[in-house]
Amino acid sequence: MALFPNIKNLTLKTGLIILVVSIVNGTVEEIYWRGLYLRRYKENLYAVLIVSPVLFALMHFSFLAIKGMTYEGGAFALVGGALLMGLLWSYVSFKLNTIRHCIAGHIVVNICAFTGLFVENGLQLF
Repeated sequence: MALFPNIKNLTLKTGLIILVVSIVNGTVEEIYWRGLYLRRYKENLYAVLIVSPVLFALMHFSFLAIKGMTYEGGAFALVGGALLMGLLWSYVSFKLNTIRHCIAGHIVVNICAFTGLFVENGLQLF
């Protein structure tokens, strides 16, 4: 968890930006990666529980192309973590037929991850 060791190094404004970005990112990604797949492929367990999480994880490879950025745990943690969380959130959305819980979980994970990302890469804003 990158949140606890790094939270003391955040400025208030950077913390607020992380909060807003986490809410927007978590909501938008869940609407797309879980919500649309759940709506379109409600009867196709394979599409919801396998295709969606795998594509979600592969999308996280794009972050590795950002020059100069480092990720604690490297590519495996970034993409593997996205795959594991994508599988969990896909299962939850499928079983409950809603993405609300997944949005909340995604926001919490983003807050933790973005805090570490911002502090470890010197992205203090303001």
